[in-house]
Amino acid sequence: GSADSNYSQPSSDLSLDEEKESLRREKERQALSQLEKAR
Repeated sequence: GSADSNYSQPSSDLSLDEEKESLRREKERQALSQLEKAR
């Protein structure tokens, strides 16, 4: 699908830093939700 291709080829208007930043935020968010579940 078109959604998958976004991951393999980031759109040119997205800078690499923004890409890394969003990935880092996503990981942080997942870690937080895991902590919430663990309580």
